[in-house]
Amino acid sequence: MPLRAIESHPMVARCELIENNSKIKIHASSKGESNIIIYDPNTKIIYDVFKVAVFSSLQLPKRINLNLGAEISFLSKDEKRKFHLIKDSTWTVDNPSVLKIDPISGKATTLKEGKALVQLISNDHKKVKLSTNIFVSKLKRVSVDFSKFKYITDVKENINYREEYR
Repeated sequence: MPLRAIESHPMVARCELIENNSKIKIHASSKGESNIIIYDPNTKIIYDVFKVAVFSSLQLPKRINLNLGAEISFLSKDEKRKFHLIKDSTWTVDNPSVLKIDPISGKATTLKEGKALVQLISNDHKKVKLSTNIFVSKLKRVSVDFSKFKYITDVKENINYREEYR
């Protein structure tokens, strides 16, 4: 049977029929809702209509602690997800004296100790897509007693690794 699928909002979700029309594959690309209609293109008979709701499962931690002079790049590991999430949006910071952020890329640099609220806001200013608090501090003092372990490592599989060094 020659079935076809059509989407009401292809920018939200796209659909394709696979394996001789026995399976439906849905690709979600942005937040929203889309109706998927399965029909016969010859007779125009509709066999099924269903709604697909797409939402972001990505959240930033409520609090991020950074050292003075540190850099952070939000959403840098998944470029495709980043593109869909930040399109038509701008990164903002409520305290630019503590943190400088590139409004397009989301790359930020700490400037001084303090607290700053970072948000990804839609360009129409109607929606906050992501939000986190950044706490910037500087290392005041370090002293290491090497009699308790051989060396400091951040490799978790190493036998000398510790969650915390005191």
